[in-house]
Amino acid sequence: MVNNGKMKNDNTKKIDRLNKLTEVDFPKSKEDIWKLMEGKLTANAKEDKKVRKLGIRQLSIAASIAILIGIGSFMRFYRVDYSTIAGEQLTVNLPDGSVVDLNGQSSVKYNPYWWKVNRTVKFEGEGYFEVEKGKYFSVVSNNGITTVLGTSFNIYSRDENYEVNCLTGKVQVEVLNGLKEIIYPNQQAKLNNSQLVVSESTAIHSTDWRNNAFYFTSESVKRVFREIGIAYNITIDVQADEIYSGNFKKSDNIEDVLTIVCEPLNLKFVKQQSGGYIIKRI
Repeated sequence: MVNNGKMKNDNTKKIDRLNKLTEVDFPKSKEDIWKLMEGKLTANAKEDKKVRKLGIRQLSIAASIAILIGIGSFMRFYRVDYSTIAGEQLTVNLPDGSVVDLNGQSSVKYNPYWWKVNRTVKFEGEGYFEVEKGKYFSVVSNNGITTVLGTSFNIYSRDENYEVNCLTGKVQVEVLNGLKEIIYPNQQAKLNNSQLVVSESTAIHSTDWRNNAFYFTSESVKRVFREIGIAYNITIDVQADEIYSGNFKKSDNIEDVLTIVCEPLNLKFVKQQSGGYIIKRI
């Protein structure tokens, strides 16, 4: 018969040995462990906050750069345009005090906030320029570029016609094929069959249009009647190619002006129902 008391003692000893084998030794107390974990959590939070601050700073710098680029682009490309209709004249004051008088059906465009960096205007039609001294001043037209420092001159740029008359100072005229010339007071540079021709001229008469007057020297009647049509805001169909020289004032009656040009060239004008005119040989 087995002794129950002895068996219980043996089992108790075995359990104690098993407990010792599975026992884990914690060198720190629970309080120490919690403090260590809280420290790590706080450090991580601070690091996240630092990263967030750095990200916000970078975004602010990027936003500032974008704003500066936007302002620069606005200043560089913002443009003002002035134009006239037929029968109208307009004086345009440029940022540096230079002045442009526009004839009818003419336009001038420039960048006001970029003016101190680059004095350049885009121009078409006919205009008289008085340029203040300073950095190079350029007038860009479809047919060529006129460059000056400080001077006065008249530009005519319509369709294939390009003509520059210098009144004071000196002017460099360059056309699209690369030809360029420098002209002085009472000289004219004119585009003629892809050639830039310089000749002496009475340059002051190139601005007679400012006083509602016309002055032509050996000019095609097509151009003569075109300028008359612009001045009176009417359509004139020219069926002739004569050469005309003469000068006259703008009259209250358009037919008086047409007669002045037509009679010496044996031409006649016929009024149309539309209000315009046809010019033809007699």
